[in-house]
Amino acid sequence: MNGKHEHQSSGPGKSSIIDDELVTALDALQPSEQRQKVSLFSQAYPSIVRAIARQVPQKEILATLSRNGLKLHPVRYREMLEAERKSRDQDGKTICCLSCGSEIVPQATTSMGSQFGRSDTDKVRA
Repeated sequence: MNGKHEHQSSGPGKSSIIDDELVTALDALQPSEQRQKVSLFSQAYPSIVRAIARQVPQKEILATLSRNGLKLHPVRYREMLEAERKSRDQDGKTICCLSCGSEIVPQATTSMGSQFGRSDTDKVRA
């Protein structure tokens, strides 16, 4: 191969030659650190909710997240928890207990500082 890639452009029969260096550079681009954190948190969210439902202390959840590449201040953790809860509520996504299959319903975060509202225990729907 000559170091060039042929790609179809918007018009019929038109093509453009793209240098390997440009393709490699574009393929190597990564999202911002903040976007990576949001993505990792979103992936971990169901497990976080299940841990909260088991009454795992917030401090332990934050320590586990930190050990696994997601270091968050408690205030930022609660903000992300609330944002993810709202997003999933809007999308109709549910989280279920791995043991019994019941839906876990996270409560909204309040200024009191608990993980999901007035208590650290989530409601479970049978």
